[in-house]
Amino acid sequence: MTPPIVESAACPVARTLPRPIRYGERTGTTARILGCGINLAEHDLDNDALAKWHHFSTKERLQLKAITKVSGVRRRRYVEPGTTNSELALPAAERALEAAGLVPEELGMLLFCSTGQDQAIPHNNVFLQDRLGAVNAFSFDVKNICASFATGLHVATQFIEAHPEVAPVLVVSSEVNSPFLHHGHTHLYNLGVLGDGAAAMVLGATDNVGREGFVCGIHRVDPTGKELVHILGGGSRCLEHDGVPADIANYSFWTDPQGLYTKAVETFVPCVGAVLEATDWTAGDLRWVIPHQAAKHGVFGVAEVAGIPLEKVYATFPFFGNTASASLPMAFAHAVGEGQIVRGDRILLACPGAGAVSSAITMIY
Repeated sequence: MTPPIVESAACPVARTLPRPIRYGERTGTTARILGCGINLAEHDLDNDALAKWHHFSTKERLQLKAITKVSGVRRRRYVEPGTTNSELALPAAERALEAAGLVPEELGMLLFCSTGQDQAIPHNNVFLQDRLGAVNAFSFDVKNICASFATGLHVATQFIEAHPEVAPVLVVSSEVNSPFLHHGHTHLYNLGVLGDGAAAMVLGATDNVGREGFVCGIHRVDPTGKELVHILGGGSRCLEHDGVPADIANYSFWTDPQGLYTKAVETFVPCVGAVLEATDWTAGDLRWVIPHQAAKHGVFGVAEVAGIPLEKVYATFPFFGNTASASLPMAFAHAVGEGQIVRGDRILLACPGAGAVSSAITMIY
């Protein structure tokens, strides 16, 4: 008897794009944004303040200037040491609810979407639900590296499409990166680019499919990029042994910046064309592209390769830095607060994240 062929890393198969998902097509219901909110971390650090925070040498200060020219990040926010993800998330969630005209008790679901966490267990959703007083919500965490929030929007929209009674749904992201930025262990580029922040959206149901709310999404994972970014500590891969704590390097943020950019172009750019085609839009139909705010090359460089006019790309990375999965909703909430996004605008949410994940969602605000 001939044994079955088992596909593995030694027997690769061609990668194809997932099919775009047209929200509301099956049931006539999709999700729409009722309100959004943002919370900025306490410490606003320019390059001089960052250098003092991390005790940079004179040589490192000069290197930081060069990094700023490449990354475009001039400022970034850090929390007060000891602040947790759920603590940073709370004001963003409260502001989103206020904007939606709702109170926490009205929430049917809460999704906490982030790369970081308060502790191993319970997860962030439990702490935020308790702090917020969302006593009637079903809640859970969504983790997908920098695309955690975009993935959370996808999950929430699918829930609302199938079961509109679950709405309103709170989708929140909060990232406290600064405790994992260790001078001497974290690449100087990452020290210059990364920051902390939080943002949230409240979603409701609408039957006005194709005219408001989320229209279409494509979500992709390419595991060949899995070693381009990591924090090894905090999981079963890296534990204490014989009472000796894991080295601080294992709890330091590490990336391969050039590798991430190359993988983003390879993995994410095809998603843009596919989701626009499935929505029957062109780049010219968009009011804004709201991207994951990786840095200048990760925002404008990827957009240029994808054929997106750069004047349509909304950028907050110069003053917020890269706040991982919170960067996309922070940019969206900032644009709404500045009057740059108004009802009826056609928006592309674009997230090439951490080499391995990609999400692109079209929506009408």
